[in-house]
Amino acid sequence: FQGNSDSILCLAFNPQGTLLATGCRDNTVKLWKWPEVEEVATLEGHTGNVNCVAFSPDGKVLASAGRTATPGPNDSFFPHAPILRFWDVATHEPIEEPQLWFDHWPGRIVDNDKHDFNAEVAGEIIDLAFAPDGKSLALAKAACQILLCDLETGEVTLLPADVREHYSSVAFGPQGRYLAATDSFSNRVDLWDLQTKQRVFSREGDGRYVAFSPDGKTLASADYRIHLWDVPSGKLKAEFRYEQQTLFGSSRGSGVSSLVFRPDGNTLVTGGHDGTLMLWDAASLADDR
Repeated sequence: FQGNSDSILCLAFNPQGTLLATGCRDNTVKLWKWPEVEEVATLEGHTGNVNCVAFSPDGKVLASAGRTATPGPNDSFFPHAPILRFWDVATHEPIEEPQLWFDHWPGRIVDNDKHDFNAEVAGEIIDLAFAPDGKSLALAKAACQILLCDLETGEVTLLPADVREHYSSVAFGPQGRYLAATDSFSNRVDLWDLQTKQRVFSREGDGRYVAFSPDGKTLASADYRIHLWDVPSGKLKAEFRYEQQTLFGSSRGSGVSSLVFRPDGNTLVTGGHDGTLMLWDAASLADDR
């Protein structure tokens, strides 16, 4: 079905599997009742692309982020200051705090009211993910960085990264030990062990977007091809082109712009650059390899 009026940039299911959130280039976030695929609400407030959405582990809060044209700190130097917004899923209303601006000069994460998030960073928020315990967020920044933000203390940790890396997607494994990220310049997929802060494996040219299966044993990566990887070995379990057979029998091939597993783990949902949502039988694809 046609989910948005413009490219779908991000997707997220709530933990119960009853709501699907989509973010789009038209600056909106939409909530869809699942599996009926009925629109529940349109969340407005972003003034630029909504690059990423994520539900908290209890399903009560939705986070969204991207770029915004709203004036922010030191905006004369950087007219598109990124912002992170939080929404009450039950009421569809924005949660006023925290509203985090990423101040580009001198480059600190700034909470406009409390000023309790600080890190030497700069750049647009490309993707985000809640940790399974809901106490922290992982953020992929356009400034070649992955940030781990403690929502209780305000502490920010930077994972080691090369200045040539440009991360575009992040995802926590369901147990919280592993974090997956993709480098959009090389389409490389990295898996990090957060206990050691080291990479477990890297795969070159294998996708710009990532998602874990609910059991944490499979990592999906996608661009014009979709790959399913074993965690933590990195063994390839399945590979197929985006325009191959889907549950709806579609054959569109414009490329994947977002993906997410349903909570049952059997269905992979992808959003395309043409605004189309597609459903894949992930279990059968892995078995067929």
